[in-house]
This record gives sequence, structure tokens and C-alpha cells, in this order.
Amino acid sequence: MRISDDDIRKYNIKTSSNMILDKFYKVNTKTKSRFNFKLALSISSLMILATTFILVVLLFPKNTINPNKNEKETLNVNEEIFNFQVSSLVTIISNEASLLNEPISNYPIRNRLCFYRENLENDEDIFFNDAIKEYQLFEDVIYNKYYEINSNILYNYNYYQGYYNDYKLMLDYNDYKIYINYTNKEDEESEFEGEIEINGKYYKLEGKEEKEIDELELSTKIYLSDEEYYLVEEEYENDEYSYKYSIKLNNKEKCEYKLKIENENISFKVESNDKRYEYDIEVLDDKNWSFKFNGDDKKFEFNLEIDNEGKKNYNKK
Repeated sequence: MRISDDDIRKYNIKTSSNMILDKFYKVNTKTKSRFNFKLALSISSLMILATTFILVVLLFPKNTINPNKNEKETLNVNEEIFNFQVSSLVTIISNEASLLNEPISNYPIRNRLCFYRENLENDEDIFFNDAIKEYQLFEDVIYNKYYEINSNILYNYNYYQGYYNDYKLMLDYNDYKIYINYTNKEDEESEFEGEIEINGKYYKLEGKEEKEIDELELSTKIYLSDEEYYLVEEEYENDEYSYKYSIKLNNKEKCEYKLKIENENISFKVESNDKRYEYDIEVLDDKNWSFKFNGDDKKFEFNLEIDNEGKKNYNKK
């Protein structure tokens, strides 16, 4: 092997020839590193991305996406009325499940209203008991509205991923969740759409509110299918209040419940096809209500008595 002058200058060699050779061989036979900088950088980047993904999944709540504090939605409709619409829907479903001895957790939203009226018989006692059950579907709704008992609904303002869409507002009532986006939001009129989650199933909804000086109207539709839906309507005008709960198929009434409250007098009507039942109710005091029932060819009166433990007893006159 020949050592050039360039090698001598490169290694700054100022020793004897044997030392020159030893120095040259050590430098040129040095083991080369296997370290690959580009490969290491790629692996590090992948690890950082994986760690970030895991942290996002763990830290952000379920159904929440892209939280942005500067773009939060707020409820534009009358909160008290809308609370009552949500809670009344849940209450009616719960009462139906209870009257049918079926756990609410296993009771999906379905068309079971008008169930008792369709099975009323000629026997007076059976008729009376079924008429009471029909009223009991709405008993809590009527009681809460008369005494202005408001439901406890939690409003969450963020971004949420629903079943049909993404939403900016979520309402949480017990185990039920409602997701909302506004399609129109003005001082006198608001329109919204969204979905309600009940027992793990999702149903589309839409609603609107109209305001005037001495009048307020709010309606909400909950779709069971593309053709069938529940419709809840409320109207406030001076000292008069009205509430309507109906089931419609292809925009035609299948079953309708109407509630009207004026001072101590309550009118509760049930209508379906050719059948019409009406309960005229007078609130005597907190523990005694008087009823007059008028339906088809049957008329009777009964009282509701509530004892000190809250138990309700219906007594036919």
C-alpha cells in the first residue's frame, strides 16, 4: 500500500515510517456506524403521532368533537317551555312502560298511546279503570304544569357527534340526550333540528318557537319514521295555557291529547278517529281533585285524593 503526500498532510504525520503505516491503517480500517438518522427520525415521528392520538381519545369526552370556545351555540327558545316538552315526552313514555309493567330501560319509543281507549269495554268497572289509566299517562305532566314544577335539564355547549349529524348543543335529561343545531335564529322566531337519543336509539326531531307581545308558541316533532311522528305543541296567551300531544301518520292525526289550564280549571281531552273523551278537572286543594268524565255514551264523576304519603286514590262517585 502506498501512502501519498496528501495522506501525510491529512493526518498531520510527523513520525517514522512504521508509525505512519500504523496510524494510516487504524484510521482507514475503523468500523463504520450502522446508525441511520433518517430511519430514526421516521420512527420517532410515528411514536409522537400515536401518543397524541391516545391522549386525545382519553382526554376528550365521548360524542364531543372539535371543541371551540369561540363558536359555542346557546339555546334561543324559551328554556322553561322547552324543558317541559322534553320532560313530558320522557314522562309519558315512562308512564306507558309502568302501566304495562315493563321496565323503562327495555321500553323503546313506540306508538302505544291510545292503547287503553281502544280496549275500553262496556263493563262499567272495567271502563272506569281503563279511563283512569288513560288519564294516568298524562297525570304527572298535568300535575307538573299546573304547579309549575320545572324539570332539571343540563345544557352543554360544545361540538357533539350525533348519529345523523354533528351538533353544537346538547341537552341532558336523566338518561336522555337531545342534540340541536339552529337553522334559523331570530328574536321573534327560531327554528332548530336535531335528534333525541332514547334507550340507545336515535330519532330525528325538529322544532320552532314564535314570539309575540302577549303570546308564545313552541312546537317540537319527534320522528318515529319518515311518515310517523310525535308532535308536542304549547301555547301561552295571557293567563291561558294549552298543550297538545299528538301522533301523526302522513300528516294525519292518529291520536291526540289536549290539555288546557285556566286558573283552577283543567280540561283534558283524548281524541282518535271517531272517539272523543274529555276530563273536566277542578283543583279543590293540593290533595283533592274533582273529575267529570264524558266519553261516547258514558258519563261519570270521580275524585282524586292524595294522602300524606303521596299515595293517590281514585274514588268513583
